[in-house]
Amino acid sequence: MNITYDYYRIFYYVVKFGSFTKAAEALDNSQPNITRAMNNLESQLGVQVFYRSRKGIKLTREGEMLFKRVNIAFEQISLAEHELEQTKRMDSGSVKIGVSEIALHEVLLPVLAAYRRDFPNVMVQITNESTPSAIKSLKNDEVELALVTTPININKNDSLSCENLCEFTEYPVAHKMFGIPDNKEISLKELEKYPVIFLSKGTATREYYEELFREKGMDIKPNVIAATTDQVMPMVKSGLGIGFVPESMMGGNVTVIKLKDKLPKRLICLFAQQVACFTLKLITDSLQYKTEKYNHPKPICTAETGTVKQGERSEESSSKCNQCSKRKLPLTSGRIHHHLTMFLGFTQAEQQRITSLYKQ
Repeated sequence: MNITYDYYRIFYYVVKFGSFTKAAEALDNSQPNITRAMNNLESQLGVQVFYRSRKGIKLTREGEMLFKRVNIAFEQISLAEHELEQTKRMDSGSVKIGVSEIALHEVLLPVLAAYRRDFPNVMVQITNESTPSAIKSLKNDEVELALVTTPININKNDSLSCENLCEFTEYPVAHKMFGIPDNKEISLKELEKYPVIFLSKGTATREYYEELFREKGMDIKPNVIAATTDQVMPMVKSGLGIGFVPESMMGGNVTVIKLKDKLPKRLICLFAQQVACFTLKLITDSLQYKTEKYNHPKPICTAETGTVKQGERSEESSSKCNQCSKRKLPLTSGRIHHHLTMFLGFTQAEQQRITSLYKQ
């Protein structure tokens, strides 16, 4: 068969616009040329792909089979062309990300530090929010992405896509004045006799620990309330109470309390509007370098029913959230920079143009 790319391109436009005449206008061509090209296509394929009548055209069964493949091919070609265009001009653009404090320290800052060195003219706007606030901002289109920690309560009707990036663990820390030995394990319940620092109500961390303490039958009420996770360590160093922080935020002369009953792991998740699955995959491939760098286990996902929680690992839980693909790719420094560059180089209009392909 001697079928050129142009024949398939014309076929694609004819089906999209529903007529030879409209396809000719879209392609800046003439209707007779379009008709001739489709006649040649059918001749080369040896099958009829259109029913023609005075009312217009309609795909035959063979035509539907062909368009199913051609449609996929042209979507991929359009994306590839856009990606190549972006690689030529990665010196501008902007992105706004709503980030919870732990996610900022655990995942985002290391990525952005490297990115900013190479592409200083791209504006990255970060809003420091609690998990519920970041999800709300995303649903209200105030941010393009939400990078947050579990637990996460979402409505099943929300059009949000989710990718789990990595797990993290928090540890109880205390000032040495409390005399808690750092070489002896104690039970979580023993912490009841010490003052404890909590985060404010309405944060994922506060919800997580309140639920954890209830499950353990513990009666712990906060003695000091911190507005952000960043405030916890200074409060601990001042002897105000026991705080819970991830390893990346520890520092100073404090005691890391060893627990007999280990704290469950939590997740860092990346959310985007569901129509932005392509954009989400680009940024996810970039951020997942954290899993490799810090030797975290592969991410797990339990957000199938509207709630993302910390949980036990299972084979079933490594699948996906909503409709977003979970294809895992090998991570290299080149891939990280490429994908993050691709995303941050898009203007908002360009992101909408890309993701509109997935609405068709």
